[in-house]
Amino acid sequence: RYVEQYKTMYAKLGVDFKSEEGKKVLEELRKEVLNRLIDQEVILQAAQKEGYKADEAEVKKMLEEFKAQFESEDKMKETLHSLKMTTEDLEKEISHSIIYNQYIEDQIGQVEVAQEELEDAYAAHEKETGEKPDETTKEFIKQQLVLQKEQEKLQQLVDRLRKESEIEVLINWKEF
Repeated sequence: RYVEQYKTMYAKLGVDFKSEEGKKVLEELRKEVLNRLIDQEVILQAAQKEGYKADEAEVKKMLEEFKAQFESEDKMKETLHSLKMTTEDLEKEISHSIIYNQYIEDQIGQVEVAQEELEDAYAAHEKETGEKPDETTKEFIKQQLVLQKEQEKLQQLVDRLRKESEIEVLINWKEF
């Protein structure tokens, strides 16, 4: 389903999956999707093993927010059908998303950026642009550094969980 969603998006950008280049793009897409799904699954399984559960009220609230985007339930089901999903699939994905996000937040915690790192980044910005960063730019730089550190911590967590997991890939791409 995810590969098909990406294929649709890439096709709109003009990628022809029948061409040699398109076939290479498709192969990379498949690998990327598979790796993301494995990463999500090892995190989800670790969270569930530790007893994380999605609050049913929160799941229902998010499901209602999703439904509210459509003028009718039929339009929503039509959209889900085009994504090869059912309402139950959506509810399950919402639940998994809540568990995943709670676990990640607990595992990564609050990320701090040292003042020295900020100063170095501000200096690099000034050297690159020839201008001292204003407050808005400084805040943007800080947010980027925090995001980068969060991504690094997330990757460390995923790497650890993958090492601790037994992963077996049972997919035949020729079926797609």
